[in-house]
Amino acid sequence: PPSKPPPPPLPTTQLFGGLADVPRIEYMQRWLELAWEQGFDPVGKAQLSPIYGTRKWIGSTEAASLLRSFGIRARIVEFIDKDAQAKERAIRAKIAREGGVHRRKGR
Repeated sequence: PPSKPPPPPLPTTQLFGGLADVPRIEYMQRWLELAWEQGFDPVGKAQLSPIYGTRKWIGSTEAASLLRSFGIRARIVEFIDKDAQAKERAIRAKIAREGGVHRRKGR
């Protein structure tokens, strides 16, 4: 893989600031590596690192790790049986009762 550039700017205005801009893949790859360096998802790191400059696909755990590294609460939910729609409705109701998506203050 190519040599790693310095960390890109934080995505608060690009990804989470409501501007609807999608960060470049290279930025997201680098942020994921930085999340791994901070201790997020050591299993994913062992399986996929290095990711910068590659065409490797990531999954929900890597996406959650990236979001968590920015202080955004992320929950991974897997539906594996025929009752998936009922479970999804129950989870959506629980999230609605808890107040939806939460962000840590100071980020």
